[in-house]
Amino acid sequence: YAGLAQCCLLTREYRKGVEWAMRSHGQASGHALTQLMLAALLVGLGELDQAKAAMEVARRLAPDWVQSRLEGQAAIREGANRQHFITFIRVAAGLEPPEAAQALR
Repeated sequence: YAGLAQCCLLTREYRKGVEWAMRSHGQASGHALTQLMLAALLVGLGELDQAKAAMEVARRLAPDWVQSRLEGQAAIREGANRQHFITFIRVAAGLEPPEAAQALR
């Protein structure tokens, strides 16, 4: 389900992606990737407070892994999609202003 949430992020189907992320959460609530995807998808929807909360959960679950993603490491290799993901999670983490996500929505 986390993979489907990621696909929805990349195709900018944020609401549908949140649904997949919530399914993933129901199956594996301690999965940091799910929380990270949820945070990014919520930024896509403009739900910044909820995105921040999901990011905080992801950081508690896997602090080093999440930090590496915030620093630019990502499994997504393609340039525009990679930048989309990294910018959105950085917005959720408060490392980029919300306006940074505007152009990528």
